[in-house]
Amino acid sequence: MNKDVIKSSIYGFVIGDAMGVPVEVVSREKLLKHPVTKMIGYGSHDVPEGYWSDDTSMVLAIMDSIAESKGINYNNMTDKFCDCINNAKHTSTDELFDLGIPAKKALLK
Repeated sequence: MNKDVIKSSIYGFVIGDAMGVPVEVVSREKLLKHPVTKMIGYGSHDVPEGYWSDDTSMVLAIMDSIAESKGINYNNMTDKFCDCINNAKHTSTDELFDLGIPAKKALLK
C-alpha cells in the first residue's frame, strides 16, 4: 500500500474522530436533524474543536508500534496503548479524557 494512501486514511480517521467527539452520546434522531458539518467543540466532552479521542490515540499508538517494530508486535503495541493511558501519549489534550470500556477491560487488569 502506498504511504500517501496510509497517511490520507489516518488523517481522515483523525478528522472524523475530532468531528464526532462533541456528539459522542447524541442520539441518531438529533444528529439527523442537526448533522455535524464542521468542527465544533465541547458537547459530550469538555474539549475545544479539533481535539480527538482515545480512538485516535490508540490508532496513533498502533502506527507508532508498527513503525518502530517494522511489523506487528503485540507486546510493543500493548506498551504503546498503556503509554496512552498512563502518560497521555498521542493525546490531543496532554491528558486522556476518554477511554472505551473494551480498552479499559483489556489494559487495566
